[in-house]
Amino acid sequence: SRGFLLPHHGVMAAALPDLHESYFVMYRALTLSRRHLDDFEKEFVWLAILIAVEEAIGTHHVDLFLKAGGTRAQAEGAARLVGYAASARNL
Repeated sequence: SRGFLLPHHGVMAAALPDLHESYFVMYRALTLSRRHLDDFEKEFVWLAILIAVEEAIGTHHVDLFLKAGGTRAQAEGAARLVGYAASARNL
């Protein structure tokens, strides 16, 4: 749907083709369909989520964020916000 495959896609396609197709239906509904957030807002949220869970595979969202008009300073801001939230858990 976005021009890339993640490791779990191949496994799902081979082992559970029905689940694989359902996964893409859900993925398209959640991430590709226009909802309340514009592309910049959506990719800012994705960056924050991926940083929070320390996900290395999602680095393509940095490129999508920049293509949506985001700046390096704003991406760094997302990382700082996640860091603040994470540190608050330890209070």
